[in-house]
This record gives sequence, C-alpha cells and structure tokens, in this order.
Amino acid sequence: MTPLRLSMALYGILALASGLLAMLFPGPLAALGETQSNTFLLGSWGWLTALIGLGVLLASRDPIRHILWLRLALVSFLVGGAYDLFHYAAGTVSLSAIMLDLAAYLLFGGLFLLFYPRTPRMIPLNVQSSQGILYTDADQGGLFLQRNGIYVTYFLPLAEPAQPPPVTDHADLVEPDTESAHGAPAEPSLTDDAEDRA
Repeated sequence: MTPLRLSMALYGILALASGLLAMLFPGPLAALGETQSNTFLLGSWGWLTALIGLGVLLASRDPIRHILWLRLALVSFLVGGAYDLFHYAAGTVSLSAIMLDLAAYLLFGGLFLLFYPRTPRMIPLNVQSSQGILYTDADQGGLFLQRNGIYVTYFLPLAEPAQPPPVTDHADLVEPDTESAHGAPAEPSLTDDAEDRA
C-alpha cells in the first residue's frame, strides 16, 4: 500500500468513527469541549464528517481515479481550520477546544499534499508503432500510447532477466550401460543362422 493510500485510509477510518460518535452521542462530546456547544450542530457536523470519511476511505483503493474525494478532503481541512481560527479569534471557543481539530487538519492535510498524485510528464518519441505514436514518462520511463486523451501502457521496463543455468560439462555425462544383466557383454546369437543353413 502506497503512503497516500495508507494516509487516506487512516483519515477515512478516524473521520468516520468521530463523525458517527458526534451523530449518536453529541451530548457527551459537547461536555468534553465548551459548555455552550450546540448538540444539534455537533450532530450535523458528525454526519458530514462521517460522509467525507467514508468517501475518502473508499477512494483510498484508487486515489487517482477518485481524486475528487482527495480534493474535497483538502478543501474541508482548509474551511474547517479557518472556521475554528475565526471563532477562536472572536473568543467563542478556547484554543484547547479546537486543538485536536487543528492538529488533524495539519497532519492529514500535510500528508495529502506531500503524497498528492503527480501528473506524469509524457514526452513523444520518434517512434511510430502500428497503434500510433509512442510516449515515455520523463521520470519513470516506460512506453505509452495516447487514446482519447488518456495514456495507456504499451510497454513497461521489465526486471533484470534471471541468470541462465550453468552449462553442464559433457565429460560428466555417463555412457549408457551396454553390459547384460549378468555383468558380461552381450554376445550376438548365431543360433538362428545355423538352423537356417542346416
């Protein structure tokens, strides 16, 4: 599993769990934070967080195909962090109440940006195949074809070939056994020829 998939799966599990807890038990969670916390708003935040967490968790199987969920998570980190800081500056909440949220936004936001899928730098080659012009990835190599604006794999570098087996010395070959079952060389039989002459 790649670092991006791992970080997305971890965030998805944590966001889904915390969102469900906020939906099902908003009162006890509100008691852990500020006394003026609104349990209805906390529950509403819970289902939204659980939904994003579930989407990111499922998208972690193929981040490039489901890149929209990764971008949605990054936007939610930015909006959530700005919202928390605004209320902290206004004196609505204390820093301890939003510290966990800010730490999660910074941690997973940094991981998602660090491992964000890179767009390959395709370079056309002066090679024409039967299916079209070939391209190569400037960073990772390989050969690709362009079909409807999408690069499909034509050939990827293979691993080093295995070493061939050592050549057997012909002197080690054993000659077939020409001796009879009793250990003596087999003598040709002349019985049939003698009977024919008689």
